[in-house]
Amino acid sequence: MTIIWRKGPIVAVRHKGHGENHSQGSFASYTIYCLRFTHSSSAICAELMGDSDKIKIIRIVSGHGYHSSSISVSVDAPSKSYDWQSKIAKQARESYKIKKKESFLICGKPGVGKSETSVIIADVLKKSFDIEPYVVEGFSLTTGGITIESMPKPTDKNPVVVVLNEIDTVFAYAGDGTKKGDKFHTMAQDPEALTGTLDWMNRMDNLIVVATSNKTLKYLSTPRKNGEKKEERDEEEVENFERYIRNGRFNHKFQVPDPI
Repeated sequence: MTIIWRKGPIVAVRHKGHGENHSQGSFASYTIYCLRFTHSSSAICAELMGDSDKIKIIRIVSGHGYHSSSISVSVDAPSKSYDWQSKIAKQARESYKIKKKESFLICGKPGVGKSETSVIIADVLKKSFDIEPYVVEGFSLTTGGITIESMPKPTDKNPVVVVLNEIDTVFAYAGDGTKKGDKFHTMAQDPEALTGTLDWMNRMDNLIVVATSNKTLKYLSTPRKNGEKKEERDEEEVENFERYIRNGRFNHKFQVPDPI
């Protein structure tokens, strides 16, 4: 198998043989970029490491047979941030200082920078506490084979900022009982499994949860009144949404202003 990945000039490419699995959380730093590939029977794992000033992003991908792998890159933090992003990052820093954990729900239109906020949070934590946070993307609660063990274990030196994109679709997925067989082995296979996963994540030290939604915060948190015209989801789903986003599961909720 030949795989080529360009991030500027490729300095080194190393292939590993079948069965040599990638060990998440065991990262080496190089003064030059080094790209390492691991090929297993279920997935491909590639790791791109850079200098110590960058933020490490781990992208989890699902493979065959309920297995997962990851692609890791080092990136620069954004040189500028919106006021609302800075506010969220400041709150994350204060919460991490006191209790080593926090959870955020960020609602707004596509493309406003919701997911990017996770990198800004990691950069602020890195500079404030002399630590090396990981940003974890692709941590899908609705994909078989992706489990808690799919992301690196959060530690004092390497806390994790995990991104849960389009969380409203996860809420709807958990409440849909029509495909129960297909949903087995997922962390959101039913409402009880999802609430348990969210509660567990909020109890874990050194973990910052950043959930995003293209829906408005009002849409997610306001039940439909009796007699109101039927919306995109029914009352039961609205009620479930409220249960998922209550304090203790998402402690800080933000509505991003529409772009001008």
